[in-house]
Amino acid sequence: MPNASPTWMSILFFGVGLLALAALIYINPKSIESEFMPIWLGSLEILLYVFLGLAVFLVIWILRELNTSSKHYGIPELLGIIGITFTLLIIFANLYRAGGLIQNGSPITPTWAESIYFSISVFTSNGIGEFTPKPGLRIYIALESLIGFLMTPVIITMAFIIYQKKCGENRSNV
Repeated sequence: MPNASPTWMSILFFGVGLLALAALIYINPKSIESEFMPIWLGSLEILLYVFLGLAVFLVIWILRELNTSSKHYGIPELLGIIGITFTLLIIFANLYRAGGLIQNGSPITPTWAESIYFSISVFTSNGIGEFTPKPGLRIYIALESLIGFLMTPVIITMAFIIYQKKCGENRSNV
């Protein structure tokens, strides 16, 4: 995969994530009978596993490339990783919207804004507070929290490498 750009991959992931978002916007989770919910969540699980597999592969590939001193990374690669992160946030938010959350002890079907809020709070911390997941979604909370724990250092490392590169270019021009 030497010629593949993380930016183009993230655009592809983001595009498919938007298709999943469009599907969820047009399907009201309240109208789905409880007996059909496992089928609905099953299709989301397949999509989630595909994206997570690709994202893990890409993170491993980028970490391997970061160890090669002859490689120089710039803004496009950093934006690629950030794009993958946003795609994962959208996928998990869709999963929480379809599966439902618990607020003040009663199950709710969250709005899109509540779902993305919950997804971001899980990605950046443990996320349990105002909303809690239904029992069937708890494994996804742990998975998203773990991915957030792993992706944050990758983004910070890439930003630091780009900053060092820019500082080195500025010093050589003096």
